[in-house]
Amino acid sequence: MWRSLKIHVRDLTRCKLKTFIILPLIFALAILIIWLHGEGVDTAMPYERQSKRYLPEASVKYENQHRLVHLDLKGAPPKISYYEQLFPLLREFGATGLLVEWEDVFPYWGDLQLLAAPHAYSNVEVAKMLQLAEDNKLEVIPLVQTFGHFEFVLKHDKFRPLREVESYPNALCPSRTESLNVVKAMISQLLQLHPNSKFVHIGADEVWHLGKCSKCQERMQSESKTKEHLFLDHVKSVANYTLGKHPSVKVIMWDDMFRSMDIDLIRGATGPRQVITSINHHLYNHRSWIKFLIGGKRLSKFKTFRGYAITGWQRYDHYATLCELLPEAIPSLFVCLQTLKNGEFTDQMHSSISRKLGFSEPVELEVYPRPKPVPKALSFPGQEIYRGCMMLANYKVNLQRLLEHDIYQGWFGEWQMGHNFTNPLWVEELLSGHINSLRGNFISLRDQMQVALVQVYDESTVEEWLETHLLPDFRKVEKMAETALMQRQIGARVKDYRFGKNK
Repeated sequence: MWRSLKIHVRDLTRCKLKTFIILPLIFALAILIIWLHGEGVDTAMPYERQSKRYLPEASVKYENQHRLVHLDLKGAPPKISYYEQLFPLLREFGATGLLVEWEDVFPYWGDLQLLAAPHAYSNVEVAKMLQLAEDNKLEVIPLVQTFGHFEFVLKHDKFRPLREVESYPNALCPSRTESLNVVKAMISQLLQLHPNSKFVHIGADEVWHLGKCSKCQERMQSESKTKEHLFLDHVKSVANYTLGKHPSVKVIMWDDMFRSMDIDLIRGATGPRQVITSINHHLYNHRSWIKFLIGGKRLSKFKTFRGYAITGWQRYDHYATLCELLPEAIPSLFVCLQTLKNGEFTDQMHSSISRKLGFSEPVELEVYPRPKPVPKALSFPGQEIYRGCMMLANYKVNLQRLLEHDIYQGWFGEWQMGHNFTNPLWVEELLSGHINSLRGNFISLRDQMQVALVQVYDESTVEEWLETHLLPDFRKVEKMAETALMQRQIGARVKDYRFGKNK
């Protein structure tokens, strides 16, 4: 579900901000470690590949810490029926709560009704989801963006005047009164449907173009403020409003706007079109953070921390394409959950997790290079999607190999096809030996994924995923098959031959 330069270190320890002003709230400074798909980016802290199982001797106990699973619902929100299957497993594998990023699937009403997407959950479905979480002893922390990543609000003409940069929908202008009014209304509605929440997450990461609009520039000049002041003033106002209306609710936010990091520490995205998840990629990231937190000289920076939020986005942002889906990333998520729960990852854990998920052999921690064998029917919810994504990754590699094949390169070029000038001897071999097989694979997978995706997602998500990841390649193979059949029918004629015109 990730972004090219995104920090996923967040805070869940009690700490005070000493930069610019002291905010009137307690930030849950947690360490947010990444788990899965490509819509997210690891906090790629340096790690030592001395041993795949090496972890420092723990000096912090893990039993009482939160392990939140982030649900990114702006990309491929599952049906409620899927949560019925998923939540018990999350609890079994070590999750203690959910960080739910609702975005446009929250059922906003009144003046905010246009923010709710056509496939948004209903009030009844939200209540059902929260009840399922409670039944499985999973604490729910709702997340609402209040500054950056505001595309789902600012894309609407009604709210376009609140953009920091008129051309871009990413960030809210903090110098307009209506901006804060919209945020207040969103928080109010969110907490009305989360009456038992102890925390609310206000986002506030990646606020790009801050201080760019004329109103902000005028304010900075007249009030002798910096961009950092604008940021903190807005966050302070959001926090004060939330705590004033809901004094029992603690406010959490991302911390990346409060610090700077060397670019080498924040690389790690697996790609905005990633289909399958490299477990090793995220496991190494978790191990690095555990080492950072509980070992070495830096331990004093984290005298206490509340826990982790294992983050995963299914889109880089509101406008980005879908990347790895939640069901496909289940093995990666559960490996990471168990690693955080136990403070280590061992061969015994690897085997145990794999058996519980239905793998006959230990689940592959490294999914590349491909093709690789695809496991038979597994035992976790959405396993058909997982298997289908693995097959698709294989077929994409096979298609690329076909395009690089000597016969394709020598007798199937665009110029040759455009001039109907090729040798059917080699075209037939390519058709019978490669194209037809790959075409059959894509047809079978298309039908399988159509059925599997409908079990978990609404029709719009199914259509988007198929049109993004499967059907474009299938159409390429279909076109190749049609072209090969036509060239065979032409049968090695003169250049630019046309039936009925050349004798």
